[in-house]
Amino acid sequence: LFIKFIREPLSALLILGLALSLDWRLTLTMGVVAPVTIAIFWLVGRSVKKANHKLLQGYGSTIDALTAALQNLRIVKAYTAEDHERDRLWTLDNKMFKHQLKLARMQAFVSPAVESLAILAGSIVTLWLASRVVNQQLELSKFVTLGVVLSMLFDPLRNITDVYVRVQRATAGAERVFQVLD
Repeated sequence: LFIKFIREPLSALLILGLALSLDWRLTLTMGVVAPVTIAIFWLVGRSVKKANHKLLQGYGSTIDALTAALQNLRIVKAYTAEDHERDRLWTLDNKMFKHQLKLARMQAFVSPAVESLAILAGSIVTLWLASRVVNQQLELSKFVTLGVVLSMLFDPLRNITDVYVRVQRATAGAERVFQVLD
């Protein structure tokens, strides 16, 4: 994860630099998509962090409930409260499942959303470049080179989304550990 955290942004910057050296106007036009992508990153990252924080709190509640039930097993048996304890643990388990499902949905949303934006931006740029080639404002070789370079940019960006979500989950875990320690 740490290697991806360093390698992917550097790869993206180098590819972006190459694209800027080939045609700076076109590359800056691609920057229109960047704020939308950053907004999606930020919103989903915040949501993932909050959901993971709730999930970790739920794990703590579940462990507390299990510990209490096991430590007081004689009392539970003496008062025949097995059904009550089973229902209580079932409720906690169901709550945990819902938190995990919500987190999985958010993680599954990030990659397709970024890829859809990338495909949309790539299609618009390809059409624009093709119109420039047809109007003889751009050479075909430069069109192909720019297309290849800009398409190479999408892979590091896709990997950065995965890293960002993992970092947000880890941040929530670290904050939870420090809360418990405090």
